[in-house]
Amino acid sequence: MTRQVRTSMWRGASLLILMGMLASLPFPGDSVAAEPDGDQQLHPAIAGPANISPERAEEIYQAIRERLRDQYAQSGDPLFLAYQDWKRFTRLPYRAGSHGERFVHHYANEKAEKYRKYEKAGPLPAGSIVIKDSFTVTELGQVMHGPLFMMEKMPEGFQSGAGTWRFMMLRGDGSIVGLTGGTNSKAVKFCAECHAKAGAEHDFLYFMPDEARLK
Repeated sequence: MTRQVRTSMWRGASLLILMGMLASLPFPGDSVAAEPDGDQQLHPAIAGPANISPERAEEIYQAIRERLRDQYAQSGDPLFLAYQDWKRFTRLPYRAGSHGERFVHHYANEKAEKYRKYEKAGPLPAGSIVIKDSFTVTELGQVMHGPLFMMEKMPEGFQSGAGTWRFMMLRGDGSIVGLTGGTNSKAVKFCAECHAKAGAEHDFLYFMPDEARLK
């Protein structure tokens, strides 16, 4: 075997190893590891979130919203191409501590029309879907796509620990973190556990701060 062939083989093997290492890393825009808090798990957290105004956050969102949607749509579900055409119930994005200090917007489909009443909405009908998309702005000025969080009201008989809501979480690149009763359901178990605390009187829903609400 010549030196040139050995060198070529070594480079090829090194490239395969490097590709394997990169494939095992999380999506570079955002981490998806759940952060423990005692015996609780919270939504994935980011380091060094920027302190910017909601108005500035909305400007950034408008600049990235189509790319954000297209990345979620890489999951292959046409729902994630359509959700930004639904009613948006946040006037401005807000930084959600319960979602890892990311900026989020709330969207809901037609079935969830009563969502506009917020705490007075009462139980939403089966087929209602609420989606929160998210993005991150860091102290260093980096803008990154965050996860998408979805709640879907299922028919009677479905059990998640938070009524009949089914939870799904996508990474910023559209890959699935988990789905209640489906792919990696353990990864979204903490979503149901958290929403269970909102109580049946609010249909296990949390709402955005008053200043972020669409009036």
